[in-house]
Amino acid sequence: MAVVEVTPVVLTYNEDLNIGLTLESLRAFARVVVVDSCSTDRTEEIGRSFANVVWFQRPFDDHVSQWRFALRETGVQTEYVLALDADMSVSPALAEEVAEVVRRGGVDAGLIPVEYRVRGVRLLGSLYPPELRLLRRTAAGVNVAGHTQKFTVCGAIHRFRAPLIHDDRKPLERFVRAQLGYSEK
Repeated sequence: MAVVEVTPVVLTYNEDLNIGLTLESLRAFARVVVVDSCSTDRTEEIGRSFANVVWFQRPFDDHVSQWRFALRETGVQTEYVLALDADMSVSPALAEEVAEVVRRGGVDAGLIPVEYRVRGVRLLGSLYPPELRLLRRTAAGVNVAGHTQKFTVCGAIHRFRAPLIHDDRKPLERFVRAQLGYSEK
């Protein structure tokens, strides 16, 4: 597969159990931008071991500010970015579809279905909706959505067939603690 003219952008914080799988799935991309929120585990060590990764650190204040920094202040030169969390992977089929959509042009964003996995095991179904994850940088907006962010765009949206894989490898207890914390806000 040829190098894809898209820059994946990944946000991280203490993702040493996930970041290796994510970055491994992004080897076809010439440059991957990682914005780390000052991790205290092995996230940075693992991330910097990938030759195509450019590493940035920014203390976390909120998801919207992290994403705005990532999209506007990390030197991304490609027209499109693929906005990812550290527990998301791009399958070869999705990378090929992204490359084709970008080559054809004429879209401002891509709505990508999500295949949800827990510790590598695919769930038979989930309520995880498709998300805007392929973004034309100049058309993308980032807004608050609960404890996280929502990407917005004015323009043409491509509906992808190939899914993004969301596979969190961290302990289930950490997930439950996070969900309880989100519900308190």
